[in-house]
Amino acid sequence: MIHFVETFFDIDRPTYRTTEGWVRFRHRFFLDYTLPALLAQTFGDFRVVVHCGKRNAAITQKLHWPARVDQVYGFGRHVYSGFPGDIAITRIDSDDLLRRDAMAAVREAVAANPEARRFAFKQNLCWDMVNGIIFDHVRSSTPFVTSVWARSELRDWDKFSAAHLRAHGGDGLGDRGALELPRRMVLITKHGQNTNLLKRGRAHPVFSEEEKAGLKAYHDDGKVWKLGWRTVDPVEIAAIVRRFGVETERRR
Repeated sequence: MIHFVETFFDIDRPTYRTTEGWVRFRHRFFLDYTLPALLAQTFGDFRVVVHCGKRNAAITQKLHWPARVDQVYGFGRHVYSGFPGDIAITRIDSDDLLRRDAMAAVREAVAANPEARRFAFKQNLCWDMVNGIIFDHVRSSTPFVTSVWARSELRDWDKFSAAHLRAHGGDGLGDRGALELPRRMVLITKHGQNTNLLKRGRAHPVFSEEEKAGLKAYHDDGKVWKLGWRTVDPVEIAAIVRRFGVETERRR
């Protein structure tokens, strides 16, 4: 089985427009955080696919994409349809991180459940990089889904792309009925340039030390997340991030 990890970097969305500054920021963030976390995986036999849109193509075509990354436009028909067997596709946002053993957990779950077609990380961590907080981030519906597709499904590109790209793009997240994968293996990042802020025209909140210490809930993406476990300890945060393949000390 061929395995892909894909991210939708700047696909064209009608609800908001990205600036050149945003594109360059997210590209650098992907290279500094998301990609190192992928390259550090204990199971590394997968290809990385970055989906780009036409709107910013003049910019993204000139950006540096490492050899391990397949940068595609038009949703990558030539990438997904060129293999003789089944494929698995794991989705990760272009600014989020997988823990070192996350892909190994995915492959183990796929092997142990040959009849299942969807696997999802639902109980994750969230890293507010602006305020220095990491906390449990549990959601009933998640974009961090692995889908298994049979060769017969890939032969009909229109049907496959409609099911896969819609499920991962906005009209349903594709995790309904998915088997749940181990918790705390995805690190969602909040860095002040998140798309949920962009489409709402809002700035990332900055908390005082008193507000941070007394924080009981976290408002994000139009929702309220009740805080259970959390840490604001920089040493503990650095240790957690290290398990995701990133050394924060080197980025200061």
